[in-house]
Amino acid sequence: MRSYFTMVDFRKFTSARMWDARNGFRSVIFVFNSMSDEALNTFMCEYHVQRLEIDEDIEDKAGFHFAAGAALANMIRGRK
Repeated sequence: MRSYFTMVDFRKFTSARMWDARNGFRSVIFVFNSMSDEALNTFMCEYHVQRLEIDEDIEDKAGFHFAAGAALANMIRGRK
């Protein structure tokens, strides 16, 4: 797995980019599938600027914003 660290601020994502980020997040933590898009946006934006580890393979396949959402989910899952 190739990866790199970068700063991500979900508050600055456009609605289309948040759509990709939500899908990436939900691809890792399935329990959030039942949460509304607006609630998940609020949840993700509460993390403000995060230094996330972006998986380059996921980024190549699905794009940066999807990979950023998945990276945030992996970070949260790793804290538990």
